[in-house]
Amino acid sequence: MRKMSEVVRTWVKAFSAVKQYPVMIFPFAIAAVIDCMVLALLFFAPQEPLVTVFGPVIRVFWGEEYLHYPFNLALLPRLFSYGKECTVLVIGMLLTAIATGMMYQAARGVSVRPWVVMERSIRKYIPLALVWVGVLLITYVSFKGASFLGRNGGLSSQSLFVLSAIVALSIEMVLMYCLPLIVVEKRGVLSSGYRALRMVRKYFLESFLMVLVPNLIVLPVMAAYAKLPFLSELLFPEIVLVVLLLRIVMLTVADFIITASGTMFLVNQGELSACAVRKSGRT
Repeated sequence: MRKMSEVVRTWVKAFSAVKQYPVMIFPFAIAAVIDCMVLALLFFAPQEPLVTVFGPVIRVFWGEEYLHYPFNLALLPRLFSYGKECTVLVIGMLLTAIATGMMYQAARGVSVRPWVVMERSIRKYIPLALVWVGVLLITYVSFKGASFLGRNGGLSSQSLFVLSAIVALSIEMVLMYCLPLIVVEKRGVLSSGYRALRMVRKYFLESFLMVLVPNLIVLPVMAAYAKLPFLSELLFPEIVLVVLLLRIVMLTVADFIITASGTMFLVNQGELSACAVRKSGRT
C-alpha cells in the first residue's frame, strides 16, 4: 500500500509540474505530429508521385497487389511500424530526452529552460540512439525466442501473450530510467543501463506500476490493432487508418506519463544527481 501511494504521489507531482510548465507537453505533441505525417506519407505511398519512391520497394518485398486497394491498407500497419522505428531513432529519442530534462528541472524546483535542455540533449544524441538500437535488438531477439517457444515448446497463444507482455514491460521499465540517467547524469549507454537495472530491482513494484497503468490505458486500442484483419473484413478496410491514428494518440499519452513519472520518481527518491541543474536555476 505504501508503494502504491508513492506512485500516486509521483503522478500527482508530475502532472502538477506539467500544469505549471505546459511546454513539457510540446516534445510529445511534436512526436505525435511526426507520426501522423509518416502515416499520411505511407497511406498515399501507392499514389503519384510517392509511388515512384515506394512502389519498387513494396513490389520487391510484398508484391504488386499491395500497391492497390484494399491490400495497401492491409500493409499499412507493418509499413508504419518500420517508419515509427526510424523516426524514434532519428528524432523521437531526442524529443523524449528534452521532455525528461525539462521534467527534471521542474522537479528540482528551478525554472524550466527548454533551449538549454535541448542543447544538452543534442549532445547526448549518440548514446540515446544507441539505447534505442539496443531496445530494438533486445525486442527482436526476445520475440523471436517467444515465437520459437510457441512453435516448438508447445506454449499456448495465451502464454505467449503473457510472456511478450512481460518482456515489453521489462524493457519499458529499464528505458524509463535510462533516459534521465543519460540526460541528467550524463552517463554512457552501459553505465545508464546497468544503473537502470539496479533501480528497477530496488523499486520493482513502483516501476512496474508506473509502466503498467499507462499501458492499460492503451490496451483497448492495442487489442483492436491486433485484430485489424478481422475488423477490416467485419467493418471496412479504412478502419486500419482509424485504429492507427488512435494508436498514435494513446501511445503518445502513455509515453508522456511514463517519461514524466519515471523522472519525477527518481528525483523524489534522491536517485538523480544535481549535476545538470543547479538550485540557482543555471544549467
